[in-house]
Amino acid sequence: MTSNEALLLFFETGDYPTSSQFGEFIISKVGILSETGSLPVAANTNLGQKYLIGTTLYTCILTGEDAYSWEPTSWGGGVTVYGDLTGKPTINSVVLSGNKTDSDLSLVSSNLSGYALAGNLQSTDILLLKRGTSLLKTTYATLLQSQSTSIWNVESSENIYVNANTIQITGEDMTGIYKKGTVITWNDDSGLKRGMVYDSAFSTSTTINIVGDVVTSNYYNNSLKYCIINADIERIFVPGTIATESRLGVVRARADEYLFGVNLFFKTAAATDSSFTFVNGGSDYFSVVSPIEIVGEAISMPNVMSVDESVLLTENEELTVNKESGTSTQEDMYVDFYTFPAKYFNLS
Repeated sequence: MTSNEALLLFFETGDYPTSSQFGEFIISKVGILSETGSLPVAANTNLGQKYLIGTTLYTCILTGEDAYSWEPTSWGGGVTVYGDLTGKPTINSVVLSGNKTDSDLSLVSSNLSGYALAGNLQSTDILLLKRGTSLLKTTYATLLQSQSTSIWNVESSENIYVNANTIQITGEDMTGIYKKGTVITWNDDSGLKRGMVYDSAFSTSTTINIVGDVVTSNYYNNSLKYCIINADIERIFVPGTIATESRLGVVRARADEYLFGVNLFFKTAAATDSSFTFVNGGSDYFSVVSPIEIVGEAISMPNVMSVDESVLLTENEELTVNKESGTSTQEDMYVDFYTFPAKYFNLS
């Protein structure tokens, strides 16, 4: 095989290369071989010669004094540094550049110790289940039902009537279970009653304050049950100034569900109380008077305001929020509706 230096002599000014010289020129450029064993001896005569074997280009290079070797080399013009690459791949629309963590890429970490334990779960909360290398999605309520687990627990400690909104549990501190949003049932002479805890306290006994159905003196002692699924919170937001005699918003029942009460929150305090009504079909379900207690930067109702008794809303039924009277200095109102699917009261 002819060296590059010899090939140049074929094409000097005034030369007329012969067919054999053109042939030597062709075979002396990039050759194609099937295996590295077919490469000629690495020597000065082949310096700079290139052969393509498969997808790898080999070039004869000088590696030392009178030492030559066939080495894989670049075709030229390509990118050899990942950082210089254009059109880098992405995961969840995040470009893979630098040292990305699972949170950067919106991925679930295999290290579960890094996650906080969820509490006060609602029936509609979405849960991700890890099965092998797959992630499955479900709701908290569906998971409980699939495991044939009872969602209602009987209160084992003695429980008795105190007043229309209060039940007392003797013995240890039970405030960790009976927190705001815990749904309960009990019985009296007229049958099953339903309610929701909005506050609890412990001294020598646990006192739970509830909204929903009225607790009567005919309360069946020790009939108390609590649900492991909390009430759902459905929120509407009314931005700006809250005008008097105005229709502020509508909440629509997603299914047959019980309404236990509402919380009102305002960003800006009012000088005096204002009256709000919650209306269905032209009839007032219940009304509340906004508080003027300031919590942080907001005015907040200290407790859930209750309907006279728990109200059953049918699927797609609407409840309208109106401001009937009061000042117009209130701004940015949040209304939290505490509801609970009716079907869960039919489960064990």
